[in-house]
Amino acid sequence: MTAREAQETGRGRGRGWRWLDIALLGVPAAVVAQWWGAAAAVVFALAAVGIVPAAGLIGRATESLAERASGSVGALLNATFGNLTEVIVGVLLILNAQLEVLKASITGGIVGNLLLVFGVSMIAGGYRRLEQRMQWRQATDQATMMMVAIATLLLPTVFSLRGEATQGRIEQVSLFAAGVLVVLYAAGLLFTYKTHRALFQTDPHNSEEADRERREGPRWSVRTAVAVLTLGTAAAGVAAQFIAHSLEEAGPQLGLSTGFLGLVVIPLVGNAAEHFSAVSMAAGNRLDVASGIAIGSSMQLVMLVVPLFVVVGLASGHLVTLAFTSLELVTLAAAAVLVRHVVADGRGNVLEGAQLVGLYVVFAAAAFYTHL
Repeated sequence: MTAREAQETGRGRGRGWRWLDIALLGVPAAVVAQWWGAAAAVVFALAAVGIVPAAGLIGRATESLAERASGSVGALLNATFGNLTEVIVGVLLILNAQLEVLKASITGGIVGNLLLVFGVSMIAGGYRRLEQRMQWRQATDQATMMMVAIATLLLPTVFSLRGEATQGRIEQVSLFAAGVLVVLYAAGLLFTYKTHRALFQTDPHNSEEADRERREGPRWSVRTAVAVLTLGTAAAGVAAQFIAHSLEEAGPQLGLSTGFLGLVVIPLVGNAAEHFSAVSMAAGNRLDVASGIAIGSSMQLVMLVVPLFVVVGLASGHLVTLAFTSLELVTLAAAAVLVRHVVADGRGNVLEGAQLVGLYVVFAAAAFYTHL
C-alpha cells in the first residue's frame, strides 16, 4: 500500500481499536490459565483474544513511526511490521514442526484478505452508495502483482504432483520460488516509490487533508511508539506461543478441526486490526485505501513473509515447502483471479462485495471439514 494509505490505516486503527485494548488482558489470563492447568481450549481462546489488540498496538505504533519517515521509508516500515503477528505465529509453528497448519494459515491469511476483508469493505462502503471508486492504476497493479505472486507460490505444488518430484527437488523448487518472490517484491517497491512514483500520487482532493496532517505531526513520540511497539510485540509473542502449543489439543475440545483453526481462525485473529481498518475506511468512502490494505497485506504475506518462513525452516531443520493441498490451490487461484477482475474497472459495489464474501463462506465451510 502507499504511504498515504498507511497513514489512513493508522488513523483507522487509532480511533477504532482503543476500546478493545482491554482485551490485551487475555494474554496474562492465558498465562494464568496455563499455570492452573486449564483445558487447552480455554488457553487457546484467551490467547486468541489477547493477540487481537496486540496486533492493533503493533499497527498503531508502526504507523506513528512511519509518519515521521519519508514515503519510501514509511512504506518499508509498514511492509516490515504489517504482518508481524503472522510472522511470530508462523515461526512458532515451524519450530513446533506444525508445517501443514502453517501453510493452512498462509492460505487463510491470503484468502481472508482478498475475499472476506475486501468483500465486507465493499459491502460496508456501498451499502448507501451506488458505487465507490478506487485508484485504478494502483489497484490493478497490486492485483496483477498478487496474481503473479500466487502463481509463483503455486508452481511448486504443481511440480510436486509430477513423478520425478522427490522431496529434495520440491524443497529446491520452493527455495528458488521464495527467492524470486523477494526479488519481485523489491522490484515492486522500487517501481512504486522510486522510479515511477509519480504514477501513484494521491488524488488532488486529498492534498489539503494531507498538508494538515503533516503540520499536526505524528500521534506519538518516537519513544512512545517504540515502547508501544515493544509491548505489542511481546504480548503477541506470548499469545502466539500459547496458540501454537495448545492448537492440536484445543481443536477437538472446541469441536473444530485443526484445518479449520489454521485456515480460518488463526488468520482472522492475527489480521483483525487490519480487517477493521479496511472496513472502516471503506465505510468512510475510501475504498481505494481499503483495497490497498486488503490486497497489499496479502501481497506482503506472499512475497515477504512466506520467503522468511522458508528461510526459518531451512535454519531450524523443518524446511517449509511451497506444496499446498488441492483446496488451498484452487481457492488461492480463484481469489486472485476474482479480485483482479473486480478491480479492473476501478469501481466497487455491494454486489461485487457479496460475491467475494460468498466465495469465502464456501471456502470456510470446506475448511470446517478439513482435517490436517
